[in-house]
Amino acid sequence: MRKFVILTLIFSLCSCMFNSEVKASVQLSSDVEGFHSVKAILQAIEEIPEYIIDEGSVKTARWIEENSGLKTTIQGERLLFDLNEKKEIGIKNINIPACVGAIGVAIISNGIPISKILKLKKAIGMFGGTIKLVESIKYFYDQYRKQGNSRKVALKKASQKVSNQVDKNLRPALLDFFNISAVIGACT
Repeated sequence: MRKFVILTLIFSLCSCMFNSEVKASVQLSSDVEGFHSVKAILQAIEEIPEYIIDEGSVKTARWIEENSGLKTTIQGERLLFDLNEKKEIGIKNINIPACVGAIGVAIISNGIPISKILKLKKAIGMFGGTIKLVESIKYFYDQYRKQGNSRKVALKKASQKVSNQVDKNLRPALLDFFNISAVIGACT
């Protein structure tokens, strides 16, 4: 987390010194990395067998790490993901433009409550999988950005809109994954 804050500050300072074309190029690179990390976590959660979840947080973390390619640790009741320690695995390609950038990094950095993994898996299933869920959120995210909302507000509104399409008892898990209240710096 400390590295993330330092990198965010460095990025913010450096971005002030470049013209808008360079900033757009750097931002796109950040967007792509953040998007792929979110996608990898969602795909791993979508595919995790329920018996792994039933075996506890250690096995759940290990399975998600092996299947997402992101170092996964347990802190209290949350699974945390380290973007600086990626493993080389074959992550399925999804041809969707990147949309979450630094927000995606923050989502992964904030972690996921272990108690909500199964509910998040079910919410993903209600959408027909990770691709459809991410496409839905991206669609609304783009709409809210076109209306002039910041990334933080656009993602919050998009995730709330999409979460209204799942069962009431699954909404908190989906919203918790896309909880961006802690996002500051590059996202404001």
